[in-house]
Amino acid sequence: MMHRFVDLLRRFRTEERGSQTVEFVLVLPLLLWAIGALFVFVEAFALRSVSTKASYTVADLLSRQTDPVDQDLLDGTAAVLNFLTGSQTDGRLRVTVLRCTANCDAADRTLAIDWSHAAGDMTPLTSADLTTAEYIARIPDTRLGDRLLMVETEVDFHPPLGFGLSDRTFETMMITRPRFAPHLCWESCVGV
Repeated sequence: MMHRFVDLLRRFRTEERGSQTVEFVLVLPLLLWAIGALFVFVEAFALRSVSTKASYTVADLLSRQTDPVDQDLLDGTAAVLNFLTGSQTDGRLRVTVLRCTANCDAADRTLAIDWSHAAGDMTPLTSADLTTAEYIARIPDTRLGDRLLMVETEVDFHPPLGFGLSDRTFETMMITRPRFAPHLCWESCVGV
C-alpha cells in the first residue's frame, strides 16, 4: 500500500499536464490589472494633452479679439473649452489682462491686473495671487506698459476604472500678447 502511495506521489510530481492552465489562472488578475491601469494612464495622458491644446486655442481666440470682452463671451469660450476637451465635467476658465508697471526687466518687477474674470467655478485673480512665487516665475518678462493676456484653465479627470490613478484636475496657464489690438478690454474700452 505504501509503495503505491509513493508511486502516486512520484507521478504527480513529474506530471506536467494542466500546468499552463494553472499558471494562466494565477497570472490573469495581474494581467487584467495591468491592461486596466494602462488604459487609465493613456486616458489621463490624452486628456492632459487635449486640455493643453484646447487652452492654447482659447488663448489664441481671445488674443485675436478686437472688441471688448464680456461675461457672455467668456462663458461661450468656456463652452468651446469643454467642447474641445470633450470632458464629462465642466472645464473652468480664468482670463486676466496684466501689465508691467515698474522694473520690467528685473526679477522684482511690479505687475498690475487690468482686469480678471472667470467662467465656471474659478474665481478672478487678485493682486495678492499675482505676487505668489508660482505666478512670478511663470509670467515672462515684458516692457513697461505692455499688456499680457493670461488664460488659465482647469479640466477634471475622472478615471474610467477604479484603479491606476485617482481623480485629478489638469491645470494649464497660457500667456500671450493681444494680436490685433493694444489690449483686451472688459465690456468697454472707454477710459483705458
